Amino acid sequence: RWGGRRTMQIAAVMSGVSALAFSQVDAWPAQWALLGLVLAQMCFMLGHGANQICGQASAVAPFPAHAGQAAAWSGTIMILISVLCGQFQAMWLSHALDRMPTMLTGIAVASALLGWVQSRVEHDVTLHG
Repeated sequence: RWGGRRTMQIAAVMSGVSALAFSQVDAWPAQWALLGLVLAQMCFMLGHGANQICGQASAVAPFPAHAGQAAAWSGTIMILISVLCGQFQAMWLSHALDRMPTMLTGIAVASALLGWVQSRVEHDVTLHG
């Protein structure tokens, strides 16, 4: 209904809200911390889910004759970046779980920024489903 651009902007805002929630974990009362983390993670994952789908559609849309190849390249690059990020997270969190809120905040901020920038740069892709 809203198109790819508006959907990505809403998803970027959701990622930004989750970043704010993650950054405030230490200020939450102990009895609400787990619920707050779960809600922040859910908000982040909903935003990521929308951004990932719209990003994939935006990567493939300019190449209708080669959509399969474009999707394969986009997926491969995305997985390679995910592996590198996972390795970095494993090293950074290996002995200090108190760093996790900071890491989650950084990931959410990066996701929000990338989603917002892509929504401003990419062509508006209408998703049919």
